[in-house]
Amino acid sequence: MLNVRTGGLAVDPEQVRADLAVRDASTREQYRAQAATVAAAQQVSTRKRNQICWLCEERRTCTSTAGRWECADCQALPS
Repeated sequence: MLNVRTGGLAVDPEQVRADLAVRDASTREQYRAQAATVAAAQQVSTRKRNQICWLCEERRTCTSTAGRWECADCQALPS
């Protein structure tokens, strides 16, 4: 079944390879850009969900502060 011709136009195998190479290069570049965006977002954000705040001892989305997790409510408290 793989050798059956469909009656379409004859296509040069080198042209097919070139077209697929262009398509694959574009796909790889898009994946690289997406991975770079995700990596940059992870480095910028120091907030993490489901952490125990060292002050109120509640599980919340906290920010890493001096090696400890601190929620936004506790950060807003006056010193």
